[in-house]
Amino acid sequence: MLYYQKALAYIDSNYDHYNKNESVYISAKAVVYGNMADLYTILKNYDTAKTLLKKSIAINLQKGYANSDAIIDQEKLANLYFSTNDLSAVKELLTNIKAELDTIPDKQVELSLNKLIWQYYDHEKDYASAYSYLKTYTRLDDSFIAGNKILMASDVDGKIRSLERQYQISLLNKKSIDQKIYLLVAVLVVLMAVVIILLMVRNANSSRENVRVLTRLNEQVNQQKEKLQIALTELELRDKDRSRILRSAAHDVLSPIKAIKGLTDILIDEAETFTTEQKELLDLIKESCDNSINLSKDILEAAASTDKGSFTKEWVNINKLAESCIDLFAVRAAAKNQRLVFTANNPEIEAFVNKEKIWRVINNLVNNAIKFSHPDSAIEIDLELNAGKVHLSVKDHGVGIPEKKKPFIFDVFSEAKMPGTSGEAPHGLGLSISMQIAKAHSGAIWFESEERKGSTFHLVFPANGGA
Repeated sequence: MLYYQKALAYIDSNYDHYNKNESVYISAKAVVYGNMADLYTILKNYDTAKTLLKKSIAINLQKGYANSDAIIDQEKLANLYFSTNDLSAVKELLTNIKAELDTIPDKQVELSLNKLIWQYYDHEKDYASAYSYLKTYTRLDDSFIAGNKILMASDVDGKIRSLERQYQISLLNKKSIDQKIYLLVAVLVVLMAVVIILLMVRNANSSRENVRVLTRLNEQVNQQKEKLQIALTELELRDKDRSRILRSAAHDVLSPIKAIKGLTDILIDEAETFTTEQKELLDLIKESCDNSINLSKDILEAAASTDKGSFTKEWVNINKLAESCIDLFAVRAAAKNQRLVFTANNPEIEAFVNKEKIWRVINNLVNNAIKFSHPDSAIEIDLELNAGKVHLSVKDHGVGIPEKKKPFIFDVFSEAKMPGTSGEAPHGLGLSISMQIAKAHSGAIWFESEERKGSTFHLVFPANGGA
C-alpha cells in the first residue's frame, strides 16, 4: 500500500513531464486504483475495494483510455459482489457491460460477459440458463484461444525472421567495426613506424653531434688535467721547498737560541751577585728562549707532519696514551683550579698509529682547552671506539672561538691566534700540525664552538691505521 501511495504521488508530481496527453496520467492512476482494490479485498475491506474499482472502471471505460484494464476491473468488481452475495449489483453491472458491448463490439468483453452471466445464473440456481451461457463462454474461449494460437504462431515466425535479420545486421555491423579497428590499428602502426624512424634519424644526428661535443670536451678535460698535473707537481715541489726552508730556518734559529738559554742558565746559577731587577731580566730572557725553542720545534713538526710515509706506526693503547697526556697537564690545570675529567667507553682501545704524533695531537687539544678555559671549570675528555674508528673529544667551557676566526683555526701561522684566559701566549701552529697528523692517519679533526660558552674539538681516525 505504501508503494501504491508513492506511485500516485509520483504521477501527480510529474504531470506534463513525460507526456503531454493528460489521459496517460489519469489512466495510470486508474491502474493503481485497481491494484489497491486487490489489497483491500485481501484485507476484506470490500467497501473501499468496490469504491476504488468503480473509480478505475469509470476512468478506463472512456474512449482513448485503457479499456482492457476496465474489463479486468469489472470482473474483479463482479467477483466482489458474488463474495458479498449482492446479486442485484451483479445484475446491474452485467446490464452496463451489455450496453458497452453494444456500443463497442469486443470479443474479450463478450467472453467476460458470458462468463459473468454464467456465474450469475449459477448463483441464482438457474442451472439451465447457467449451462447455456457456460457453453457459449466455452465456445468463445476456445475460439479465442485458437485465434491467439494462430496469432502467436504468426508472431513467433515474424519474431524469428526479425531475429535472423537482426543477427545478420549485427554480423555485418561487427564485421564493419572489425574492419574499422583493423584499419585504425594499421594506421596507428604506420604512424608509430614513421615516428620511430624520425626519432631514430633525429637521435642519430643528435648522437653524432654529441660525439663531436664530447670529443671536444674530452680534449679540453685532458688539457685541463695536464695543466692540473703540472700545477700539482709544482705545488708538491713548492711544499717540499717550504718544508726544507722551514726545517733549515728552524734549525738555524734553534741553535743560537739554545746557546742564549744555556748562557742564561749559567747566569741564573750565579745570581747571588745580581740585583732583583737583573734576576727578573734573566728570567724574562730564559722564558723568551723557551718560547722560541718551542716555536722552532713546532715549525719542525709542521714541516715533518705532511709526509705520510715519514713516520712508522705501531699498535698503541690509546687509553694509556691519553691518560699519560692528562697526567702531564694535571699540574697546569691545578694551577688554574681546573678539573680534567677523562671517560672511555672501552678500557682497552688500541690503534695502529705513530705514538709520538697522536700524543702530540692529544697534547695540543688538552693544552688549548686548559689555556682557553676559565679557572674553576671542568675539561671533559671522552674516548670511544665505534665501528672501527677511534673518536676523541675535548670539551671546555671557556672563551669559545669568535665566528670571524673559525675559518682560520687550522691555518699554518693562523691569524686566529688568541691569548689564554691567564694571558698565555699563542704560537698558532698546534692545530695546523694536529690537522696534518690526523690526515696522515686517514682521519679528521674538527670543532664546535660558541663564543663565551666554550669549544669541543673532535679527533677521529681508523683503529687499523687506514689499511
